[in-house]
Amino acid sequence: MFDMKHLKGYNNYINEKKIPKLTIDIEELLSAIDGGKTDIFRTFRINKDEVGVRGIIDDLFNNNGFNDNIEKNDMKHGKLQNTQESETLLDNNYTLKFFLIYDKDETELQEPGFMVLQYYNEKTKERSDILGFAINNINPFYEKLTNATIELIKGDNTYVYQTSNGGNNWEMKNVQMEDSEMKGTFDNKELQDVINKKKLTIKKD
Repeated sequence: MFDMKHLKGYNNYINEKKIPKLTIDIEELLSAIDGGKTDIFRTFRINKDEVGVRGIIDDLFNNNGFNDNIEKNDMKHGKLQNTQESETLLDNNYTLKFFLIYDKDETELQEPGFMVLQYYNEKTKERSDILGFAINNINPFYEKLTNATIELIKGDNTYVYQTSNGGNNWEMKNVQMEDSEMKGTFDNKELQDVINKKKLTIKKD
């Protein structure tokens, strides 16, 4: 049975009739990284004359010395990811680039050991330092980046929908409530149309 106590949220939206804009700020996202900051420049003996902590993450990602030292540690990195190239909940004022570092024999579906990231504030035109984090569990980070849950309420009925792509598509979590109108999946427009038609109240825990 779906546990209503474990709904993820941003704010409480009670008596709302329109799907709220779902965004998170960069600090909230970084707080979901569970392993804490680590000095990847020391860990992987990065030549700071080539790429410094205030450098650009793309340069670090492509730096031969850095990549050689990763290999010497029996590790490898995944691809460089950019939030502008995917659907996320990150505030549009920010662009985040990051990559993950794995043991060399693991696939990118397994748990990484480290994350390296940098973000850019589009409003202030400021770029963060290149930051390193140890990783114990990457799932909370990805969930915070892409997932949100809302409750749609009509009388005694509550329909729970979750998005995993920044609010573009929604999937019902308490599937026992599915019927001909409250379908298992909606895109954002379809869900708003049903909310309007059935006069549903939106609540966010």
